[in-house]
Amino acid sequence: MYDRSVRIAGTGTYLPGEPVKFHDIEKVLGELDEVTPDFKKWYKRTANVMYQILGMENYYYAIDRETGACNETCAGMAAKASRQALEMAGIEAKDIELLIYGSSSMDRFICPPTSVFVQEELQIPYCAEMSIHSNCTATYKAMQVAHDLIRLGRYKNALICSTNLVSSALKASYYNQAKIERNHAVLRWFLSDGGGAMVLKAEDGDKVPGMYFVDTYLESVGYNYPPHMYNRAGCSSLGPKEDYEHGYHHIVQDFREVSQLGPKLSIQAFGKFLEILREKWGEEEFRRRIQATTHVLANVPTKHIIDLAFDEMMPIARKYHENPTFDLYYSTTDQMGYTGPVAILLTLDRLLRQDAGDLKDGSTIMSFVTESSKWMNAGFILEWKA
Repeated sequence: MYDRSVRIAGTGTYLPGEPVKFHDIEKVLGELDEVTPDFKKWYKRTANVMYQILGMENYYYAIDRETGACNETCAGMAAKASRQALEMAGIEAKDIELLIYGSSSMDRFICPPTSVFVQEELQIPYCAEMSIHSNCTATYKAMQVAHDLIRLGRYKNALICSTNLVSSALKASYYNQAKIERNHAVLRWFLSDGGGAMVLKAEDGDKVPGMYFVDTYLESVGYNYPPHMYNRAGCSSLGPKEDYEHGYHHIVQDFREVSQLGPKLSIQAFGKFLEILREKWGEEEFRRRIQATTHVLANVPTKHIIDLAFDEMMPIARKYHENPTFDLYYSTTDQMGYTGPVAILLTLDRLLRQDAGDLKDGSTIMSFVTESSKWMNAGFILEWKA
């Protein structure tokens, strides 16, 4: 039985087009000009409030400014990010043994899965592949699968990639504006397109310097809660024409409810996550790693929710650490918009490419995320070896 060390050998990102400022979003997505006068007033008034709540400066969209057409594919953006990760890892695409694509954005409604299109883009003649259908937790799920399969000896390396290609569902022309609701329009203010990737590699014997996986965590707790990010269209719905007429194709995000329920469920899960780690590692090792934690990678869509999470997390952290000083705000959302499952890959890429020099041998990096689509939680623990 193997139990190999697994290192993040490379990371990569891709952001389409030029950065778009918050107050220029409608210049790209188009104005909602067929809604009721009351809706227009609400939209204009709320936009200024959301700007303060979100704290996002830049957004990226895979939209041609002249034609309004989508000029990217999920697989194409994933491949562009993957090439950066492969170059950093010093691994050729043809040598990848496992490819995992994780996202709620897929290039085909039913099949083939997007993973095989990424394989095609990268010209990988042979590999194992899988697609994981989820939103914020998709990349974390891919990490757990890849980490376990590598450390147990099935594969020597893996490419994890993700894209968020949501702008096509945020354009004014996509909506049936006679059926648009406030919970549909809110998403136009914080979702952004982009791609991210990472290469994982088995390390036998002496560890080379870099970022290593320590543990991963997944759970689903939404059996007793309704979805809070979704659309109603799908294989069992009425059909494209009828779905459009009812507005069932609109993506829904109950922002108010998510802001209230999300932190509560996330904090409960974070506390459970820590207790599971303590039981698994033992008290001494657990406290050592908590003491060594330098970064908690925030993967949430708004500064407002980060602030709420920070207020709730600190009392939990102080149960195990008298003076927690980790950087909870280590995130890329302010400069890149919220890219859903891609966000954690963008954050890890920034950490490894720009700020790895600030890490010390034994530094622990932790991340945790809650997905509101049906209330799933995920996390991971990494360690830096100098």
